[in-house]
Amino acid sequence: MRLHTLPLSEDTLELYVSSMGRRIAADSLKAYLSGIQFHSRVQGFPVDLKDMHRLALVLQGVRRVQGRSGVRLLRAPIKL
Repeated sequence: MRLHTLPLSEDTLELYVSSMGRRIAADSLKAYLSGIQFHSRVQGFPVDLKDMHRLALVLQGVRRVQGRSGVRLLRAPIKL
């Protein structure tokens, strides 16, 4: 399977997000996607990631797999 980098396709971005989901935090992936979108526009291939609904679902799945490890507790634990 040959992947073309530009113009961007939703399938290519889904593969990228799913492959990097184990190594990079979901928020970082979202920032990387913004950079990829900017680079695509600079190269003359306008794309809007907001219209890629399957990509949003893949990113949501990455968030679920990663869990809530970065979330602090709302209150301190009770110590005896």
